[in-house]
Amino acid sequence: MAKKTSRGKLRETKRQARTVANRNSPVKVTDSAGEQSVAFLFGAGASAEAGVCTSEKITETLLNYGSYCPSEGSTEIENILKYIQVRIGDYLGIRASEVNFEFLLGTLMELSEREHLPVVPLLGEGDLLVKKLEQKLPLSKVLDKLYALFRELLFITGAVDYLFPLKTFLDLTKPLDMFTLNYDLSLETAFDVLKLRYVTGYREREKELATWDPSQFNAASLDVRIFKLHGSINWGSFYGYPPVEEGRSFEATEQAKRYIANYTKRVQFAAYPIASVEPPGRTTGMVGAMNFGTRKEQLYASSQFTTLFNFFLTALHSVKTLVIAGYSFQDRAINKLVEESTLEREGNLHLIVVNPSMYWIEQQYPVLREFVNLGWVSRIEKPLGEALSTGSIRDAVTASVGSKRKARSYHATAPVNQGSSEQVPV
Repeated sequence: MAKKTSRGKLRETKRQARTVANRNSPVKVTDSAGEQSVAFLFGAGASAEAGVCTSEKITETLLNYGSYCPSEGSTEIENILKYIQVRIGDYLGIRASEVNFEFLLGTLMELSEREHLPVVPLLGEGDLLVKKLEQKLPLSKVLDKLYALFRELLFITGAVDYLFPLKTFLDLTKPLDMFTLNYDLSLETAFDVLKLRYVTGYREREKELATWDPSQFNAASLDVRIFKLHGSINWGSFYGYPPVEEGRSFEATEQAKRYIANYTKRVQFAAYPIASVEPPGRTTGMVGAMNFGTRKEQLYASSQFTTLFNFFLTALHSVKTLVIAGYSFQDRAINKLVEESTLEREGNLHLIVVNPSMYWIEQQYPVLREFVNLGWVSRIEKPLGEALSTGSIRDAVTASVGSKRKARSYHATAPVNQGSSEQVPV
């Protein structure tokens, strides 16, 4: 048997080294087209372990405004919030406790701008309690106070190390797409500590605030892309001149010229800005970009949020697995997008829902329960930190993206006129 040449021995050594390295390295799970294997969607529960207030805590704090921010008019603010909560609960046929801060702040925003709504003349004299409050404290001032407190409740007060295991998913997909419904900076803080290269859609500028530039999502060598679908505590627009009102007057023309010459840019500022941040919907000063309550649809229509949601839709129609963590499925718009994509792909999009309250969620959201029965959803009934640290999410994702599912159709089996609407998978 001929001896191997030195060059042959070198090739054999390299081959053996590659074999050992491949055996000990995490498997890269991607398809032939290079599509991403996994993406994440985070709800409020994902930030709770960082000390960010949950929806329930925010609502409770606002309803007890006087205890947290004792000042002139604090009692009246508490009274109007509790009154709005009861009235909305009665109208919707739900318990008052189920009316959260989004309803409360959204309703106040609508009430403060009701003079601009064309239906107001048809609504009669309006609510007497609201009018009584306005005589003492304008609703715009009430909103300023509540919005300032709301922002404070979104600051991180705990450690973010429970998010560190997210780094391991870069072995599966890079860049890793993370969609979040949260306003806080827990993800950004964790990735800063880990020294990961991430973007939120803003471009840094020398000696100026970072400005919105969605091309940043296409930058090379990214580790993570963060898409904040509801906005962020540190996003806003600075209005030097208000948007132009309709009209053909000389003043309207001059106003249009000033507006164009000083067009406001969407910027990213420090979490603790020097100046105050105005509530969404305002047209003067630094106006925050956070979607909540009845204002969501208006902000969704902006080019910034249209872009963010287009990325989300693209992910829903391309990734193999979507990990949904800390989300209680209370946002109808988000639910609809996830529903449609799951149904259209008939099992080729697998959902991994990480939430210790899965039983309650499935009782409230029967579509998700049926997805579970179809095998399109896997449950991990743990908080996000525990699910990450124990490897539960990693194991579920690896099993999900590595499996080949057969599409299952879903249709009604009972004749239309027999009154049964039960549907079964076949």
